[in-house]
Amino acid sequence: MTNYHTQWTGQFYVAAELTKRGYLITFTLGNAPVTDLLARVPDGSSFSVEVKSRSTPSHFIIPKEPPARDDQFWIFVVLKDGPRYFIATSDEVRPAWLDHKSKLKGGSLPALNWGVVQKWEDRWDILPLENLNELEEKEEDQQAGGATGLESLISDEFI
Repeated sequence: MTNYHTQWTGQFYVAAELTKRGYLITFTLGNAPVTDLLARVPDGSSFSVEVKSRSTPSHFIIPKEPPARDDQFWIFVVLKDGPRYFIATSDEVRPAWLDHKSKLKGGSLPALNWGVVQKWEDRWDILPLENLNELEEKEEDQQAGGATGLESLISDEFI
């Protein structure tokens, strides 16, 4: 699989997983720096996601310094035997990146080593989930009445 295919596969896996967990997802299609996905929490707040994908467990190259942002999360995806997800905040990624960059020699690209990334496995609980339980209850009530949660969200928010 090419790097192009690996990256897109990882983005689609992350988007599917976030959608399954109740978020509304938009792809930036490369038009936003350090942001692959925009996620909307059911309470109306939002956050951005940078996805980094690998076929096998290894370092993740991050060529530019990660910005310090409270509303951004990084999701690293390993496709082999998976997908496996590793979720971190910008406040975790940035210092790890700076530490690695300070140790580089020659023309090496900055990256996060596998040992750093693997401790962030399946940390979905660090993502904003405000009012998610209320949304689930609303969906159950509306499904009893015939409307799905997505239909009601679309009609409430966009129509």
